Amino acid sequence: ALGRFGTTTNHNLQLMANSTGSVTITTAGNVGIGTASPSFNVGSGLEISRAGVATLRVTDSDGTTGSTELLQADTDGYLFTRQSGALVFGTNDTERMRIDSSGRVLINQSANLTGQILQVNGFIDILNVSSSALRWYDGTTFIGGLGLDSWATGGSASNMTMFCEGEFGVVTGGGNTKKLVMDTSGNVGIG
Repeated sequence: ALGRFGTTTNHNLQLMANSTGSVTITTAGNVGIGTASPSFNVGSGLEISRAGVATLRVTDSDGTTGSTELLQADTDGYLFTRQSGALVFGTNDTERMRIDSSGRVLINQSANLTGQILQVNGFIDILNVSSSALRWYDGTTFIGGLGLDSWATGGSASNMTMFCEGEFGVVTGGGNTKKLVMDTSGNVGIG
């Protein structure tokens, strides 16, 4: 047997609290909490509306309590885990990226291998060749960069340039001894 609760005519279903409509299920299948007319640009879904911060919380309460929250505060959207766990993103039933509890971003790997803030298992392609570069800053002070000549010197977009405010050094074979050094005057020392 099937139990039913709802309308039998083409009308929305509304649950009330304190004489105010709190939850609405529309005839289109949209669900609104705090709104009587949930609507979406594409498809249908759940809309949570309120004056102030609107929050959707999903909680696992089986002994290792954890929760993830999706918040809207003014024009800013937030996605949070509230405990010391990772925020994991996936496609095709496979993990693709995670932000661990220390804020490290791991792409195509699930374990912190180097302790660095960004770890990528795979290639990184930089597009828009007319204005692309890797740039280094000390706070807000530009220190150097690696990019195409069109970025660094206004030259050809097919040449690469390393730009440094100080001397440039190359270390090979491990350790921390520079095997090649170019100073700010353009003098090169080898060995």
